[in-house]
Amino acid sequence: RILHSTQFESSPCSYRVVWDKCWENECKRIFSKNYGCLHRGDCETNFNRYLLQVRHPLHNVASLVVKYCKTANIGDYPHGDVMEILMSFYPGTKWTEMKGGCIEIFSHYWLEYNKRLLPKNNKAVNSFYRVEDTSACKVAELGGFLEKDSLGYVPTVQKVKSECKDKIQLEQVNGSFGDINREHGETNRVNKGKLSITLKDIIDINEELASEVKKFATVLGYDIS
Repeated sequence: RILHSTQFESSPCSYRVVWDKCWENECKRIFSKNYGCLHRGDCETNFNRYLLQVRHPLHNVASLVVKYCKTANIGDYPHGDVMEILMSFYPGTKWTEMKGGCIEIFSHYWLEYNKRLLPKNNKAVNSFYRVEDTSACKVAELGGFLEKDSLGYVPTVQKVKSECKDKIQLEQVNGSFGDINREHGETNRVNKGKLSITLKDIIDINEELASEVKKFATVLGYDIS
């Protein structure tokens, strides 16, 4: 029960029961309360900055396929729970009509998720960064932790400023923070040599989808041709 709702607030439902009508209603209540709260302005926890982290689309899709699908074969779908989540989050997308299997489904998901959260399409998001080539200090800068009047938690702000001071000066000189972990976002934790996806794999399934993925990848700074 990682990130179970009861970690953040109490529940009237019985902890001895895995699932019943009470938990069903509780799930609906919590989902309705949190989904879209930022646009409504009633989130329980508010942040000063919101960032979108992106990853190379082909690596991202391959990882999702390995995590949630038995195979990458045409016609094979992700686990039923995953399909339910996708249909709930993006009801306008015809997930069950995709015949290309998990590669097609998660390619669509990559597009849907990142397009909706890209700053130019979503006023709530301040910036985006590529996980493969963005240092921790750069993320802290984008998050506002290095600003003079940062609204972050004071001890954290002080520690970040202390750790990143010299690296910021280095970036100003040569445009690099010098501490980027090149393995971050490139070393797979689950998909260890199990699946590699190319743009041609997506083209063979859905040429129009492949074109959209390639075009949007370019917007994010990735060359997947």
